[in-house]
Amino acid sequence: MTLCVAWQRDLPVLGKQLLLATDSMVTGGLDFPHGSKLFPFARNDCAICWEGEAFFPYATIANARNDIDYSDALSGQGTDVRGVANRIRDIVNQMWLANLNDAKSCCKDDDFSFIFAGYSYRESCPLAWHLTRPNGLRTSFELIPIDLVSPFYIGSGRQQALQVAQSNPTLGPGQILQSVIGDSSVRDVGGPPQLLTIDRRGVENVGIFIGSARFLFGKELHSSGHLSKIRYIHDITEL
Repeated sequence: MTLCVAWQRDLPVLGKQLLLATDSMVTGGLDFPHGSKLFPFARNDCAICWEGEAFFPYATIANARNDIDYSDALSGQGTDVRGVANRIRDIVNQMWLANLNDAKSCCKDDDFSFIFAGYSYRESCPLAWHLTRPNGLRTSFELIPIDLVSPFYIGSGRQQALQVAQSNPTLGPGQILQSVIGDSSVRDVGGPPQLLTIDRRGVENVGIFIGSARFLFGKELHSSGHLSKIRYIHDITEL
């Protein structure tokens, strides 16, 4: 399930900015179009999103965020984002190895991966990695650097997104995501888009209007308390 996309653009004052976006559909026994798939960290310069079977991604992200958000070393920007990426990889592998070693586990064939992205103050640019098991490797996850020269897609909707991009070369990656979300023939990509930006200022979480309703990380918001903290847009192209 899912379609996640990471891409980069150059802004006149800020320089390089990374954008990370995904849909909100969770499937597997039920269709839930409001599942959170995009998670910023408290250090406010990095975030992670996931695709695939839901159990392990949710469990590993919860463990990784607690580990990093409450670490004396990793919770602050004194540690470059590369160190955070390595720590997340280690946590994912610890949990995955425990899963493989558990004779009672029914999750040994689960298929999932992550995009982790953040701003490197050491290198003065955003960086991103695909945290995955390359070449069919079953036992461990690796950090594969993402070349942000072109949009990078992961998830079950990837091929559909590439087809849309090929057929409509003027569309941006955010528009392609919205196109796949709106395609009723793609069952496991849907719900409100979720998005954020990462640049030298940090992470900006962006909400979206659908009609008059406001959505943030897939969830509809009914409280006015978010209005002063979140920028809301009507379309991804407004970014």
